Amino acid sequence: MLHVQTKFLVFGLQGLVTLTLAVTKIHHQYGKSLFFISLYLVAIGQGGYMSCLLPFGADQFDEDSLQERQAKNSFFNWCFFTLCFSATSAMLIIVYIHENAPIGNPLTRIVKVLVAATSKWHLHSIEESQEDG
Repeated sequence: MLHVQTKFLVFGLQGLVTLTLAVTKIHHQYGKSLFFISLYLVAIGQGGYMSCLLPFGADQFDEDSLQERQAKNSFFNWCFFTLCFSATSAMLIIVYIHENAPIGNPLTRIVKVLVAATSKWHLHSIEESQEDG
């Protein structure tokens, strides 16, 4: 059985995938509906996952120890800093790529290589098959 935070993470990932499909250049009949449904899925997923993240982290510290209370404060500071920094960095990188990308997205080539590599990972090279035979 999946934990609650895992279920919310799955909602968020489904939302991101459907959002990607909704904004592609493929026009389909339900494009606008798919777009808004995917935004709602992302919001539900992030809302459920992020609300569990901080309490589960805080439960790792003992309230009776002064050193652990200080470490807990440090945990919250670093957690919020990391969340804000990563969101800001992601937005800056996306805007930079959008404004400065040449014709065709450079990330498309990277995704094509990753897809080809994962689809052919089980194949053996010619040298390996000659050594076996």
